[in-house]
Amino acid sequence: MVNVRVVSFDSLRERLRCALGANSLIYRQLDRALAARDAEALERTMNLLGRYPENTRQAVQDAIAEWLFADGTSRLLSSSAADAT
Repeated sequence: MVNVRVVSFDSLRERLRCALGANSLIYRQLDRALAARDAEALERTMNLLGRYPENTRQAVQDAIAEWLFADGTSRLLSSSAADAT
């Protein structure tokens, strides 16, 4: 049986807010891009992230990794349940 991990952009947005702070310019740009599901804006913002200090880049990387892989932050569905939706 194959498991599928279901995650939400809202959860990622919250993780980024906690990691970067709601007043952070890079957070606001990431948040807007994710809220709009705008791939181009997200790509531009990720490119801008390269100009930020290492600790900021690491905070974003950590938030994304935790969002994708941390236990207990999303639910697992069997492939048959995922196919039904």
